[in-house]
Amino acid sequence: MRGHVWRCHDLSNESFDGTFVYGNRVIYDMMARYAGSPYHQQFNSPIGNLCHYKFIFPDDDKFLGATSFNKIHQPGNGPGDDTAIQREQTSYWLVRQLGLPWNYRRFVAVYVNGHRRGTLMEDAQTPDADVVKEQFPNDADGFLYKLQPWFEFNATGQNFNNNSWCTLNDYTTADGSKKLARYRWNYLARRTPDSANNYTNVFALIDAANTPDPNAYVTNMESLVDMEEWMRIFAVEHAVGNWDAFGSQNEQNMYAYKPRNGR
Repeated sequence: MRGHVWRCHDLSNESFDGTFVYGNRVIYDMMARYAGSPYHQQFNSPIGNLCHYKFIFPDDDKFLGATSFNKIHQPGNGPGDDTAIQREQTSYWLVRQLGLPWNYRRFVAVYVNGHRRGTLMEDAQTPDADVVKEQFPNDADGFLYKLQPWFEFNATGQNFNNNSWCTLNDYTTADGSKKLARYRWNYLARRTPDSANNYTNVFALIDAANTPDPNAYVTNMESLVDMEEWMRIFAVEHAVGNWDAFGSQNEQNMYAYKPRNGR
């Protein structure tokens, strides 16, 4: 395992511009912000409570060929609560053994304003257009969704409620049509070949998942979904005790991709 040390300087309390140092290389005018869900944002400053970051580099001064590093992750379900820093690495090893799509995670030592941020952090690859091209090189112009909860914040932005997990429930308007606004929260469109309002694939999945006849249910689901892959992913999540994922107790923290020409 190669060792990496990243340093950032001149950071304020919210989003911030600064200087990025890697070995002998210095990148100026990089930008960073906090990352992660509201559950992971109990921070009081960039160098206070452990937190996650997103680093953004200038287009003309990329780092390792990329402009966006989302996210720089504190290992654990909560930031830094995995003192062994092996839980997610082990989970991804299991995923690779089962031939499932996976994202790289490499350890980095991160310093912000001279302060070491935890034992080690992880440069955690997040599904985006690059990941789609890696996993689906012959069908990369499809629809990528982030499966997440519906959060509502109060007027001050300090407290929030989780109104709904990402489910396969059928939500309709008074005339029986799908309630588009209801699905935007849970199936966040991260990549689309045409319009962010195109939820045709999501609605087809919801209809299939709510088929009342058992035999027709299996047929409808298998026509839209790679069920073998889904079941392998769900099995890994249960085997490693990850209740915080779509297919388990908390239906979130997953991405779904619908190729143009496949399931």
